[in-house]
Amino acid sequence: GLAFALQNQNQFDQAIDIYEEVADQSGGESGAKSRFMLGEIAFARKEYDEAVFHFGAVSGYGYKHWQGEAQYEMARCLVELGKKPQAIAAFEKMQKDFPDHEKTEDAIRLLAELRRATRLWKTPARVFGSVQRQCAGRATPCRRMPTDVEAIASPVAARNGGRRIALLSVG
Repeated sequence: GLAFALQNQNQFDQAIDIYEEVADQSGGESGAKSRFMLGEIAFARKEYDEAVFHFGAVSGYGYKHWQGEAQYEMARCLVELGKKPQAIAAFEKMQKDFPDHEKTEDAIRLLAELRRATRLWKTPARVFGSVQRQCAGRATPCRRMPTDVEAIASPVAARNGGRRIALLSVG
């Protein structure tokens, strides 16, 4: 309707007024769509915390299509906010709760990319410390290869845009 036309003309403040009125007065699908569109406007304005609020509110309306759309967009906001663990959880929820939604394949792809990127950013000390904790009390000790983690991390980091990566061996 009118709010969508205003939004497409970048008249966000006027569109927001209409969407908020509909979202507040309607518990139906038009309310869910209006709340979703409020999230879309906030995302376009790079107001990611506000967008997360609106996308999260869509779940209260009970319309699976809009809930799935909002879950996907909320996860994208969390990525933009640098909240990678929460973004991973949000994409996992999308995959679990909305397996047949049209955006689920995209969510699975973004989830894999996010997991891969998160692993690449670990520093040698964090990776080695994590393995040490996992190996504590094992009959077979954990060891690193080679003995100097920094010796292997530096050349690997140079090939990966400065990101520090360590190769570890358990066994």
